[in-house]
Formats: sequence, C-alpha cells, structure tokens
Amino acid sequence: MTTGIVERTCTAEAHSDGYGFTRCVDIGGRVVRATLTRDVHEGRSRAQVEVLDDDRTWTHLAEEPTSAWWAHTPPPRLGLDDAVAVLTPVTDRLLARAADILAPPTTAPVPPTVSASPLSVSALPPRLREAVSALLLITYGSDAEGSIGPEDIAQDQACSRPLHVIEFPDGSVVFTKAHRPTCPFITSAEDCDKHQCSPHHRPPHRTR
Repeated sequence: MTTGIVERTCTAEAHSDGYGFTRCVDIGGRVVRATLTRDVHEGRSRAQVEVLDDDRTWTHLAEEPTSAWWAHTPPPRLGLDDAVAVLTPVTDRLLARAADILAPPTTAPVPPTVSASPLSVSALPPRLREAVSALLLITYGSDAEGSIGPEDIAQDQACSRPLHVIEFPDGSVVFTKAHRPTCPFITSAEDCDKHQCSPHHRPPHRTR
C-alpha cells in the first residue's frame, strides 16, 4: 500500500548553464526530498530522492536515470515557472517511488486457530457406545484407532444409503447400510427381502 504524500516546500532555480527543482514532502511522517538538476551536459545532470533520518542527515532512496528524462527536457535558459513545469513530472515519479519504499509492509491476516474438539461418547446411549466400541474391536483390534475425514463423511452423505442401528433381544446390535428403508429387516426386524435389496444386500454382521 502506497503512503500518502503531503507537500511541504519547493524551490526552483534557473541560470544560463541549467535549471533545477527541489521538492520537500511528508510521507508517512518522514521528510522526503526530491532534487533535480538539469545541466546543459547530461553527465552533470541528476535526479534523486532522499529521506531525512533521525540524525538529521539525508539518506539516498532512489534516482531517475538521465536517459529517462534529460533528452525530453528543453535546454537551459528557462524561467523559473517553466523549470518547475518541466521538472515536476520527474519529481512526481521519484516521490511515488519513495512512497512505495517507505510504505509499511502489509501483513496478511492470521487465520484463527482451529483446534480439534473431541466428540463426547458419553452423549451416546450406553448400549450404543458399547456396540461402537465392540465394532472397533472386531474390525481393528483391542488397541484400535479409527479416523474418518470430512471428505469421507461428505462422500457418505452424497452416495450411501442411510445408516440403521438395530438392537436385537439377544443383546446383539447391527449397524447396516445394506438395506433399503422399506426392507422388512429394517421395518420389523424380519428376514431381508433379498429381491428388494438386491444387488446391494449383504448379510448383517452382528457384534458378538
């Protein structure tokens, strides 16, 4: 982001061998000076911009090469007003570069930290919690750990049948996605109508 430029003072000079223009401005609380000397000889001409340091000395910031402006400005013997008009565009470029150099660095906003929040298994009914624990045991082992990513959940919601959890009188629990919602196995815990669930039917795997 470019810092704003506030004009302070300016001076101009003109003589038989050349003319010059100096502008002092304020950029973000810093005093900046652009100085141009247009001599009859290009080698003695110069355009530079400086900043005033805390110890009251001028430090070079940037310059405009004479190849970019000397040949496009008229030779000496101009009046003061003409010198200002001719050299102002060059000082504008110098001061804009100084503003870019002195502008404070932009800081990207830091996204808020998102920490993992464990789900409370105590919110599950005790029997369902025991069944989930047993399912993890028979699937992965006694010291098992399973992980489901957001993309897995999204895919399941988009493509799968709904999950049904059925508890039987003998204490077994079935987690199933193999049956259609109208299957007798889902509606009344009766035997599955394989024609109704085909080709997706799978025999239910009960926890032991």
